[in-house]
Amino acid sequence: MAPGRRSLADGSDQRPVAAQRAGDHPADYRQPGHLPLEWEIVEIPGGIAANAAPKAPAGAQQQPVAATGFDPFIDEQIALSADGKADVFVAFKDTADLSGAYELTAKADKVQYVRTALRQAADKAQAGVRAWLDGQGIDYKVFTIDNTLLIRANRATLDKLATFPEVSGFHGNHTYEILPTEMTYKAGTDAIIPWT
Repeated sequence: MAPGRRSLADGSDQRPVAAQRAGDHPADYRQPGHLPLEWEIVEIPGGIAANAAPKAPAGAQQQPVAATGFDPFIDEQIALSADGKADVFVAFKDTADLSGAYELTAKADKVQYVRTALRQAADKAQAGVRAWLDGQGIDYKVFTIDNTLLIRANRATLDKLATFPEVSGFHGNHTYEILPTEMTYKAGTDAIIPWT
């Protein structure tokens, strides 16, 4: 065992810290389990405040790109549809830099910062494609959370959208089935609710 580490393998459930300096406070370390507790006391450098929020460098918390390339599921959906179209998410290369949220301490401020950053990034990245879709009379729904547009389009439209340099890829609108859970109840006050 490394110097400065202690183990409570002696069977006791607590051991107070014996060595103290002026201004130190005693502490009890308890291990209610059956495995030995190993611990180490380390000193945090003086320049770091104990309650400071972690700071991320600019760009370190970049919103990930929602899709790259072309999801083959789209072609399957186009082939199965009566109108030769499929619901498709169009994803964009430029995404929001969310690292500024680390500078804020209040949760409401962080939420507002992220919402604004996502909306501004989507508005900027999607501007050209939205203008083209408007000109073509193609409806779309904006999703700022992942910087995508949901459209219903045929393959020719998707091929045209693929020529826009700001588009990173296309993702099909997959449907996932959620399996039902079985619940049984007994009559009276002793209801059984399974935790599965």
